[in-house]
Amino acid sequence: MRRACFHTHLAAEIQHEPPAALCQFHQPGIPGRSQVGAVPGGVVQIGGAAVEEPPTVGVDAKPPVARRVVLQRHRPRVEVDRRRGGAEGGVGGVGRLTEAWRAARLRRVRGKGKRNDRSAAGHSRIAVAGHICLDIIPAMEGPRGRSAGSLAPGKLYAVGPAVISTGGAVANTGIPLHRLGLPVRLLGKVGDDLFGQAILEILRAHGRELAGAMIVSRGATTSYTVVINPPGVDRTFLHCPGANDTFCAADVADSSLAGCRLLHFGYPPLMRRMYADGGRELQRLLARAKRLGLTTSLDMAMPDPNSQAGRCDWRAILAGVLPHVDFFLPSLEEMIQMLGWKPAGSSVDGGLLGRVADKLLHWGAAAVVLKLGNDGLYLKTTACRARLAACGAWLRIGAVGRRRPDWRPLGQLQPC
Repeated sequence: MRRACFHTHLAAEIQHEPPAALCQFHQPGIPGRSQVGAVPGGVVQIGGAAVEEPPTVGVDAKPPVARRVVLQRHRPRVEVDRRRGGAEGGVGGVGRLTEAWRAARLRRVRGKGKRNDRSAAGHSRIAVAGHICLDIIPAMEGPRGRSAGSLAPGKLYAVGPAVISTGGAVANTGIPLHRLGLPVRLLGKVGDDLFGQAILEILRAHGRELAGAMIVSRGATTSYTVVINPPGVDRTFLHCPGANDTFCAADVADSSLAGCRLLHFGYPPLMRRMYADGGRELQRLLARAKRLGLTTSLDMAMPDPNSQAGRCDWRAILAGVLPHVDFFLPSLEEMIQMLGWKPAGSSVDGGLLGRVADKLLHWGAAAVVLKLGNDGLYLKTTACRARLAACGAWLRIGAVGRRRPDWRPLGQLQPC
């Protein structure tokens, strides 16, 4: 879920006009805009019908001791009263506002027994494509600090019940978007084996339509990951890429992108055809999405340095792919390895973040989001107005009401 957090917020912005709580770190210092994150102890009052779409923010002229913020879209009307005595820093206000919007939306979708699928009514979808797998996570107990490498051969180790769940970018991003009430189309590939059936059943359990666009490849092996997670040490992953290795640009047909505003693609380093031949298949897919007018975002994964993916020339791959990527979402560690730079220290180095982002922007991305784990994330955008204008559906519509946010140029570190 942590990896999917920013993607979910970004996609929510593209699909709708979100509460400032979802995108406040994008918009520092916009004149006349309230940072709802600074609302201590906000009280949310919702009248009339459930909120169907996230509201936009307007602020009354003067900031007295008790200040009122009115959030409105044409209907319904939502009001937040800001009073003394709330939690410092406004976390409570943001949490209540965001949760109230999400809860109201889910009540509308689920309370009437309707499927979470609005495409029939002409609403656009978010396409999430790329890597998907089945995660098998045995519960492990025993001495703290015992790593997977310390498991001696020829011995039996007792474990607890296994947690079976979906993994990969398609599930990690697509399912949270669906739970937020956003129409999403999942485009991944599985085999016709038991693991593939398990993935499809898990997706259908979240929403019957979620498995509708998935590809089932006859005779293929479904990707799976065994997660070895002893107490007190970092996890070890045993991963089989399976059908992900055969995923190619042709697996995402134009009809699968019809009605979509955003294509999010995830984890090409774990998909052989997407990084082979200099990333040609990945370039073809993203370039076609741009020709169709979609906004594109790309998430990465850390390849095994001793694998075929780890030995690829990722500098050349990224230089060819990023001109077709509007929002690039790697982790700092992934980029350090792929660029062949010296590993960063334990603390966040603002100069290093800027240099990495500048290199990726130079290769053609419109915005770079470097994920920093517990340290948060770093966002930097291009200074090229023409490149931002080419970002597709999202910037043409604007993220906040009828006013387009100023994304040029922007560089900001957002702690957790």
